[in-house]
Amino acid sequence: MTDRKKTIYTILCVAIIPLVVGLDVRSSTTVDGEITSYTYFSVPALLAGIIGIGCLIRLYSAARFTSRADGSGANASRPNRNVILLLALLAVVSVFQLVRGSGVVPSVTECTAEYSFDLCIPVTD
Repeated sequence: MTDRKKTIYTILCVAIIPLVVGLDVRSSTTVDGEITSYTYFSVPALLAGIIGIGCLIRLYSAARFTSRADGSGANASRPNRNVILLLALLAVVSVFQLVRGSGVVPSVTECTAEYSFDLCIPVTD
C-alpha cells in the first residue's frame, strides 16, 4: 500500500470514528435554566488524535525515506506535494480531535451553540 493510501485511510479513521463512537463524559450545572458550569471529555477523540499524530510521524518518515531512496539532488529528501498535503490534512484532523477530546475549548472560550462538534457549551431550552 502506498503512503498516499495509508494517509487517506488514517485521515478517514481519525476523522470519523470519534464522531461515531460515543464514549463522552459530560457534566454540567444549571442554575435558573442557564448553564453555569460545563465539562466535556471524549476518550475516542483523544485516542484518535494521539494515534493520528503517531501515524503522521511514521508516514512522514516513511515518505522521506522513500523519496530519499528514489531521487537524487537537492529535493531528494522531500516527499511529493500530494503526500505533503495529505500529511498536513492528517495533522489538522489529529489536532482537532485532540482539542475536541480534551474539552479545553468550551471551558476557556465559554462560547455557546446548539451544535458545534463539542467545541462550545450546548444551548439549553
